[in-house]
Amino acid sequence: MIRGPGTLRIPRRYLVKCLRRPEHYSERVVIRDPGFYALAIGDEPQGDLRKYVEWGEREGVPALRLGDRWYQHIWRQLQTKRPYGHVFIHDKVDLTRNRVLANYSDRPLCASKNFYIIRTDNPLIAAWLNSSIMREVLEVFSKRISSSWTRLLEDDYLAIPVPSRRVSVNLDDIGGRGEDGKGVPRRLVS
Repeated sequence: MIRGPGTLRIPRRYLVKCLRRPEHYSERVVIRDPGFYALAIGDEPQGDLRKYVEWGEREGVPALRLGDRWYQHIWRQLQTKRPYGHVFIHDKVDLTRNRVLANYSDRPLCASKNFYIIRTDNPLIAAWLNSSIMREVLEVFSKRISSSWTRLLEDDYLAIPVPSRRVSVNLDDIGGRGEDGKGVPRRLVS
């Protein structure tokens, strides 16, 4: 997309669709387009991409502390950690306001460290994680980090049973319709 003078053209091969922060995905369980990209540079940048890297150096971006090839940091993270999955559990939630506790994508997406990522393609897991039972589990067992915000750590989530069968569910009903007036879904499956 060209917006005027000073606009750079970044080749699409460097852009990886990626979930950024849970608050961007708090209205609907299903994510069709995360709306953000990670810039993954695995080679020596050329052309406008090189200009972008030079701009980052002039601006003193925090990633400069990673050394001469600071601009390859995200690419290396994507190669080693493989942060791709289908179900994305929000790191921290406000049980009084957040209707959606976990998101789902039918195709693998990348996600930031603000999510716990489940690689299994099973929408029933997302339905389970957004259920009223899971809300109760969080209410009782999670760690309070403020008066309304809470979290479970990765090991806590790993200890919770999740569905292993793949079952078709209508995730569009979660977080959108059928609320009890408090923003909490009343039913999971239509």
